Amino acid sequence: MTTPDELVPTSTKEREFEDAGFTHNLSLTETAVVDVDTGAEWDPAEVRIVHEHRVEGATDPADESVLLALEAPDGTRGTLATSYGPAAEHGEALRRLGTASA
Repeated sequence: MTTPDELVPTSTKEREFEDAGFTHNLSLTETAVVDVDTGAEWDPAEVRIVHEHRVEGATDPADESVLLALEAPDGTRGTLATSYGPAAEHGEALRRLGTASA
């Protein structure tokens, strides 16, 4: 029996993404996706969302977060954990992820 993705703990998903090669720790600013370790920055529109794992709060469905497995134009692969929905920090940059035309 398989477990629905939304019931899989985020820590398990983090390990799965890391095992799949998403090893960089990424963060988001108003204007860029940033590699926390190297300082490299990319336009969010140029960064592709490969996988996502969404989580709603157990007691408050408005407490929403997402773990994203991202790939930058230079091939850097990493994860970004952030809130989403109305309370999302850097919401405009989050909405722009992966929107550049191929």
